[in-house]
Amino acid sequence: MSFAVVMFIGFITESGYCAGQPDPVALLQGVEAARLQTPPSTLKMEYTYSSQFVNNRREFTVDFDGDKRRFITTSGPDDKAFFDGKQAVIYDGSTKRIEIRNLNEQHLMQFFDPRIMGLVPYYFWHYTVEDAIPYQKATVQMIGEEQINDHKTWHVSLVLKDPNGYRMDFWIDDRFRVYREDENGVQTFSFYENKDYPWLPSRVDGKEYGTNGVVTEERQCVILEAKANVKLPTNVWTIAGLSPPRGATVSDVRIRQRIGYWDGQKIVQTLDAALNPELSRPASPTVRIIVVACLVLTTIGFIFFMLKTRKRAEA
Repeated sequence: MSFAVVMFIGFITESGYCAGQPDPVALLQGVEAARLQTPPSTLKMEYTYSSQFVNNRREFTVDFDGDKRRFITTSGPDDKAFFDGKQAVIYDGSTKRIEIRNLNEQHLMQFFDPRIMGLVPYYFWHYTVEDAIPYQKATVQMIGEEQINDHKTWHVSLVLKDPNGYRMDFWIDDRFRVYREDENGVQTFSFYENKDYPWLPSRVDGKEYGTNGVVTEERQCVILEAKANVKLPTNVWTIAGLSPPRGATVSDVRIRQRIGYWDGQKIVQTLDAALNPELSRPASPTVRIIVVACLVLTTIGFIFFMLKTRKRAEA
């Protein structure tokens, strides 16, 4: 446990929000700090969505380091994506296209920040930990102590300071683990079953209820395997790290333009150059010397031929 989180625990324990209760804002700040301190990791994950009409299951590998992340789908479509901290780049295996996007220009594939697991009902691309726990923009209230799956938690309510008064509820333990989150008719329960990877829940189950109290949608996100404190190579956050096929179209969705094709190493302007990299590859020094020598010899030969021809004509 980091020094910052220990300081939060000390603050909550010593100050107290009221008799026997911690400060609810300090609890939320503790959750935020704990999630932001998740070390660079590689995760093998499974995401399942089901409703009356749809039942989808996907597995993917996730590499992440702070805000940077890469998702590679390992079941279903050959979809891959990375976010380098500034822009998102996705490879759509069904269309063989590479697209550069902003995070708010969401695609169908899963590509969320793993650190928001269990903090939100929906895994949107642009959600950050700060977005998931917007205590700075809300009125925060301590509801009280409650048990969630045999865990002692503190029920904290947030009501956003906007005309709609949007509400979120969190159930947090003294170690800043969120065991339940309610929002927009969705109940989300988190389970921490991997003692070797304590930073994130190993399983999150979410159920969305209709106005009649019947479950309309279910979502489950599971971390099947986790490795912490990994050293990720820098090419993870590049197009090469997605290993797209040669000739894949590259488009910038932000400006709605095709900007070229992938030749296996870089973006080139034509499909021919992408499929035949030697056409766009600079010649080596040796090749350039040979070409220049051939041109010089050809020129000398041509001049010699013209001079000889002129002498014959004069004769």
